[in-house]
Amino acid sequence: MKKQFIIANWKSHKLPSEIEDWFVNFARFIGVKNESQEIIVCPPFPLLDACLSAAKKHTPFVQIGAQNISRFPEGAYTGEVAGKLIKSFATHVIIGHSERRHYFNEDDKILSEKVLAAQANMLTPVFCTLQADDPIPLGVEIAAYEPTTAIGTGQPADPQEVEGIARSIKAKNGVSYVLYGGSVAPQNVSTYTGLPSIDGVLVGGASLDPQEFAQIIQHA
Repeated sequence: MKKQFIIANWKSHKLPSEIEDWFVNFARFIGVKNESQEIIVCPPFPLLDACLSAAKKHTPFVQIGAQNISRFPEGAYTGEVAGKLIKSFATHVIIGHSERRHYFNEDDKILSEKVLAAQANMLTPVFCTLQADDPIPLGVEIAAYEPTTAIGTGQPADPQEVEGIARSIKAKNGVSYVLYGGSVAPQNVSTYTGLPSIDGVLVGGASLDPQEFAQIIQHA
C-alpha cells in the first residue's frame, strides 16, 4: 500500500480551551491507524504548543505542522514567526496556500524564500499549487493541488482532471507526493486517494470536527 498523507488545515479556527477535547475525541473516533498513513494537524501559531502536548498524550502518531513560516530568519521582524521557533513544535509547514497568495500577495519569490527557510530549519514544506504550471521550488517533496473553485465551495474538482494535473506536477517538478485539497469529505475522499498519482489529501473545514476528520482518514 502506498504512503499516504492526511493533513488537517485548521486555518484561523479554534481556541486553547478546545484543543484537549478535539484530540480526546479524535483518538476515540480514529481507533487503530493505518500504518501507511501520516497524519498531520496544522493549527494556528498560538495553538502549536497545546496541540503538540495533546497529540503526544492522546494520539502520538499525529504530527504537528504550521500553516505558514517567515521568509526571514530569527531577528527584528515584528509579527513574523521564524522557522527556528516553529521547528520546536512542528515537523511540516504549509507554504503557498491560495489564501496566502490572495490575501497577502505572496508571489513566487516570497514562496521560494519560505521554502528555503523551512528547509534550513529541517521542516518539510507542503507546497500548495493552484494549477499544473505553478512553479515549485527545488527540493519540495510534497505538493498539494488545490483548485480555487473547490476550496470551501462544497464542489470538489473532477477526479480525472485532478489525476492529470497531479501526474503533470510530478513529471515537471520531480515531486514525490501530490495531495488533493478542496471540499474533501468522508463521502468523496476515496475518489481522490484512489487515483494513481494522488498520495493523500489536505483537509480544511472538515478537519475541525474530530469525528469527520477521523472518517476521512478511515475512508481514504
